[in-house]
Amino acid sequence: MGWRGTAVLALLVLVLGAYVCLEAVPPDPGDSAAMTEQSAPQQATTPTHHLLEFEPADVVSLRLERAGQFHETRRAASGWQGIGNATALDDLVHDLAELGVLMDIPGSQTALKDYGLEPPQGTLEIRLRSRTTPLLLQIGDRNPAITGVYVRTGTDGPVALAGALIEWDFDRAFKALAELG
Repeated sequence: MGWRGTAVLALLVLVLGAYVCLEAVPPDPGDSAAMTEQSAPQQATTPTHHLLEFEPADVVSLRLERAGQFHETRRAASGWQGIGNATALDDLVHDLAELGVLMDIPGSQTALKDYGLEPPQGTLEIRLRSRTTPLLLQIGDRNPAITGVYVRTGTDGPVALAGALIEWDFDRAFKALAELG
């Protein structure tokens, strides 16, 4: 190979090297051309449908019932009365205020027993500062995948599937209140 072949080969290597270097540089976040090439991950556009609508700060008392046993507590300015570790109750109230409906169960009023809601496995009554009637949540069985739990608001509300975290929070709060007597 002569000097011309070597020069062409060297030029080709130089061009390829420059191309690789320029392509390896990450795009500038402010570069609009780069943004059109890479689409941002899509976020869910469906708003969360909350099971119960309330503010955790408005809760003044809780009544938890399971298998004929019940435990009640009131919230004062200093915190939950009659309980040493209020974390279980605070977690229950916070998670319940954020609890979304995973799925509405249509036509389920006649099949409450199939969902563990006749009778319910647990009942939670929430009294709010701004309401005269309490919020009532009935907790039933877990779904077959054990990822959710069947619930019903009130005594005649529709059945829905909610996250299984609420059952865990309910159990934890029930045990914390049961330890006191």
